[in-house]
Parts: sequence; structure tokens; C-alpha cells
Amino acid sequence: MVDYQDPNYFDDGDVFNRAWWVNHEVWSTLAMLLNWELKRPFRMLDVGCGKGSLVYHLWQLKLDAWGCDISKYAIESTPYPLIRDRLFIIDLRKGLDRWVDIGFAATTCFDILEHIEPKHLDKVISEICRVTHQTVFIRMPMADREVPDPYKHGPAEHCSMFTRKEWVEMFEKHGFGEKPVDDVLFRVQMVDPNNQVYIPFHNFDTLKLMRKSL
Repeated sequence: MVDYQDPNYFDDGDVFNRAWWVNHEVWSTLAMLLNWELKRPFRMLDVGCGKGSLVYHLWQLKLDAWGCDISKYAIESTPYPLIRDRLFIIDLRKGLDRWVDIGFAATTCFDILEHIEPKHLDKVISEICRVTHQTVFIRMPMADREVPDPYKHGPAEHCSMFTRKEWVEMFEKHGFGEKPVDDVLFRVQMVDPNNQVYIPFHNFDTLKLMRKSL
């Protein structure tokens, strides 16, 4: 069982391939692409933010970025003291009640959902969708990809492995549909060191407006 309070989980790049987590070039590029994708100032939440790398680089772009993670160690050892008050220790399985009355234009959830036990997935996805007004960006390995998930039975315990179609259906249940892939997502894929899959979801109202403009 993975211990998300274990410093080795976040700091040992050799064992868990976590060295890229503090790669400023990767996160700064990703932040710029997300900023460009939304095309206006926005309030954003990074779900499963770890030590806050993405939050920091979005904040550097003058965006109202916030983060949450289950790991007290990760949050309290953030190398970005200027954003420490924007990072919160939260167990997604218990909900995002901190933000009952305040929502976000966009939410990111990178390398998180595959670690959530299947019995908790629906609640976690519903909470992410509840606090998001416009767009959810997710990143994860897919069960139907040709490249096998190296951690499926390993230390990272990817316990929720589903096909792209199944993930899409889970978000559709809560009012978010897959946005057609555009140039921005191709660029995001290029800066990803692990070549996993990014999917953007828009709420149904936003998707209807997009289709009318085509």
C-alpha cells in the first residue's frame, strides 16, 4: 500500500520516477498552455497538487490558482513558500467542502484518479465537477492503450484503470463532456515526460456554445 505521507514517495526520483515533478520547465510550459487554452484570467484548482509546482507557475502568471493534496508532507514541504497559503491538505474521498460556495473556472487533476479506489471514484468525480464552472483537465494512463501501465501492479498502485470511453462516461454522468482535441492539447502532450493521456472536459452548456460557433 502506498503511503502518501512518506517523503520517499515525493522525493525519490529513482524509485518512483518523481524527479520531473520539480522540473520547472515542464510545469511552466504546462501553465502557459493552460492559460492560453482558457484565454482569460481565471480561478483554478489543482486537485492532487503534490508540492504545488503547477499552482506556483500559474500564480506566477498572475492567475488565481489554488491546490489541494492528501499528503500533509507534500503540502508542508512545498519549495514555494510564496504560495503556501494557497495549498490545502484535503482527502478527495471526503469531498471538497472547503469550496462549497466558491467555484473554479478550471480544475486540473493530473495523475490522481487512477490512485482512487473504484468505490470512491464517483464521489470524487462528482465533487471535482461540482466545484468547476467550465473546464476539467485530467491526465492519466488508459487501460486501452497499447503501452502497458508500468505501475498497475507496482509501488504506485494504479487501482482504477479504465478505458478512455469509460472515463468519458464517468464525467458525462456529472454534466461534463469531452472537448474535441485541439492544438493546445497536442502541445501539452509534447511536454509530458511520461506520454500519458490528457483529456479536457467542458460542462455541457459550454460544449453547446462551442458547437453553435462552429
